[in-house]
Amino acid sequence: MAKAHKPSAGSSGRAKAAGSVSSKHMKKKNLAPPHPPQRGGVEMVDPRVQAQLKLYDEALALFHQQKFSRAKQELEKVLEGPSKELSDRARMHIKIAEQRMKPATEQNPRTADEHYQRGVAMMNVGRWENLKVAIDLRPENRYHARNDEDFAFLQEDPRFTELLYPEKDGTVG
Repeated sequence: MAKAHKPSAGSSGRAKAAGSVSSKHMKKKNLAPPHPPQRGGVEMVDPRVQAQLKLYDEALALFHQQKFSRAKQELEKVLEGPSKELSDRARMHIKIAEQRMKPATEQNPRTADEHYQRGVAMMNVGRWENLKVAIDLRPENRYHARNDEDFAFLQEDPRFTELLYPEKDGTVG
């Protein structure tokens, strides 16, 4: 098997290298400088966007601590910033915070679909009772929960499998 030979250091190899280098440099000179990164159509180097992002992060920390009233106040400040994307996200979290601040009587789901949606939300925070109620009210919700991607990571949890696969225990509800 023959080995591939590298071009010798002769003038033809140097001419090719010099030609390709100069053409690369020519191309780079003709290009405009890259734009700074953008988020929501506003340059991220803008100190106002940086301040808005900091407010948003602080508000989310309060939101995750379930301090919804304070989180809402901070999220409303985010709405005043220049980034449309951050404002849209803040608006969404404000709606959720308002919903969670409502009295418990207003939050109680009435229909099987509301129970199912509430069950998904409660499952996200580790609470299971609404999914059980949704299945009790409408047994076909069991099938939906079995096939819902939101529940995929719980397939190995015994509480979840007892709820969704009662036929394995010999009882069908």
